[in-house]
Amino acid sequence: MRLSSLLVLGISLLTLAACGGGPGENSNTATTTPTETQSPEATDEKAEQEEEKGETENPTEQAETETENPTEQAETATENPSEQAVTETANNVTNAAQSALDQAKNATEKAQSKMEAAKGAMTQAKESVQGAVAGVVALKAGVTGMTQGVSSTLTAVKAGDFVTAQTEFTKVQESWTGMEETVKTQSETAYGEIEKQMESVSTLLKTSKPDATKLTAELQALGKSLTSAVTTK
Repeated sequence: MRLSSLLVLGISLLTLAACGGGPGENSNTATTTPTETQSPEATDEKAEQEEEKGETENPTEQAETETENPTEQAETATENPSEQAVTETANNVTNAAQSALDQAKNATEKAQSKMEAAKGAMTQAKESVQGAVAGVVALKAGVTGMTQGVSSTLTAVKAGDFVTAQTEFTKVQESWTGMEETVKTQSETAYGEIEKQMESVSTLLKTSKPDATKLTAELQALGKSLTSAVTTK
C-alpha cells in the first residue's frame, strides 16, 4: 500500500508539472504580473524628458550641419574665384580682340581715305595738266593769229597805208581781249610788255600823221613779246 501511494503521488506531481506548475507558482505569477497604471503627471513628465532628450540630440545634429556647411561654403568659395577668374580672362580677351578689330577698322578707313585723297589729287593733277595743255594750245593758236595780224599791220605801215594798218591792228586788239588772261597766267612779265606795246601802237595809229618808224619798231617788239609769251613757262 505504501508503494502504491507513492506512485500515485508521483504521478500527480508529474501531472501538475505538465499543466504549468502547482498552485504556488500560479499565485506568485499572479502577484508579479499585475498591469501598472501611470498617472497623468507621470505621462507629462515622461513627455518632457523625451522632448529634452530630443533637444539634446538636435543641437548635436545642428552642430554637425554647421560644421559641414562651412566646408561646403569653403569649397564653393574656392570654386567661385576660379570661375570668376576664367570669366574675367575671357572678357579681357574679348575686349582686346574687339579693340584690335576697331583699330584695324580705323586703320583701314584711314588708308581708304588716304587712297581716295590721293586718287582725287591725281584726278586734279590730270585735269590741271589737261587744262594747261589746252591753255597752251589755245595760247599758241591765239598768238599765231595775233602775230599774223601784227605782221599785216606792219606791212601796211611800211606801205604808208595807215587806214589798212588801223583795220589790221583792230583785229589784233580783238584777239588780245580774248587771250590776255591766259598770257597773264603764263607770264606776267610778257603780259605787261604786250600791254604796253599794244597801247603804244594804238596811240601812234590814232595820230593825224603816224610815225612809220616808231610804228615799225613797236610792231616788231610786239611780235617778239607775243612769241616770248608762248615759249615762257
